[in-house]
Amino acid sequence: MQETFLTVAEIAEQLKLNPQTVRNWIERNLLPAVRVGPRRVRVLQSDLDAFLNLGADRPAEEEAAPQAPSEDELLSRRALANRLRRSVSWVDARVRDGMPYEAPSGDYRHRGFRLREVKAWLDERVPARQEGADTGGGGAEQLATALAEASRVAQDGDQSQLADALRAVAKAAARFADALERAPDRAMS
Repeated sequence: MQETFLTVAEIAEQLKLNPQTVRNWIERNLLPAVRVGPRRVRVLQSDLDAFLNLGADRPAEEEAAPQAPSEDELLSRRALANRLRRSVSWVDARVRDGMPYEAPSGDYRHRGFRLREVKAWLDERVPARQEGADTGGGGAEQLATALAEASRVAQDGDQSQLADALRAVAKAAARFADALERAPDRAMS
């Protein structure tokens, strides 16, 4: 018996889902797929059936609370960015700075990151909170003050003063962003 291959659009239509949901399943390796071009994939009907039956067999609490990867599990750069609550470009910048990663090998075609090693590297590079870089204090207060002043000036309607106030907001926001970048990430604790 010959297997039927389905497109992402066909699966989405069949299940009444957004095609991006199906693509996400494939990207997360939840739904096996065969790549037939640079941006095209096909899914065997039997793989889709198995995937759908797997979902029916799982307990509801398992679906609601996905398991977080262990600190020794190999993460993709997107998964690492999500775990650290940072952007992928932030991860790329840290790699250029020397953040440890594992080179592609075997079935894993992209570099991988171990959370424990990344956290240790970040802890070495980022000293304890520096004065003036406190994310909950001075930087936030300066930004709030600048925003309040800009709001007051906007209500007065003076365009030249508003331009100056908005420049002050931009400077305070930049200082606050720098302080956040330098401060240890609370999400990593």
